Amino acid sequence: IQAIPLVFFYPLKAAFTWTGIVYILSLFTQFVSSGYWVRLGCLLLAIVSSRLVTRIVFPLFGIAFKWAVIGRYKPGTYRFWSNYHLRWWLTNQFLRCSGRGVFALHPILEALYFRMMGAKIGKNVRIDSKAKLGEYDFLTLHDGCSIDNALVRGFCVERDGCFRLDPIVVGRGATNNTYTQVSPGAII
Repeated sequence: IQAIPLVFFYPLKAAFTWTGIVYILSLFTQFVSSGYWVRLGCLLLAIVSSRLVTRIVFPLFGIAFKWAVIGRYKPGTYRFWSNYHLRWWLTNQFLRCSGRGVFALHPILEALYFRMMGAKIGKNVRIDSKAKLGEYDFLTLHDGCSIDNALVRGFCVERDGCFRLDPIVVGRGATNNTYTQVSPGAII
């Protein structure tokens, strides 16, 4: 099971990108007999276009995968290697593989991505591009709050072979500074 990301997720993304390059090049077959620079331009256009499509499609696949495999996260304490832990872990691995793509280009797109993942985000929320967020269903970010390069996840490891999932609330105008780690269940 732990080999699934290495054996399936990453090769799937690479195959999607290469298939896109080949497909786009097939659209330019009429220019194959043209000069060297035209063929080189077609190749570069195919590479850039395929990468752009991958950076749009794979984050959307990640969102769909999250909703299909785990749905909404449920607060509670769960044993490691249980069914819920496996679904949580697979979801995190797929989201790591798919990345944020084009959603990371602008703060408005990033907030849209987090909302599609289930986070409740108010107006004028500033999230640093280096911030590490997770378990999005548990995040409530009120108007005007700011998250710098911080770790804000609704997940933590317990001592007795369990992990805990709980909501996190960042209040109106609150700031999480650089290198802050917010624990599950925290209200700031």
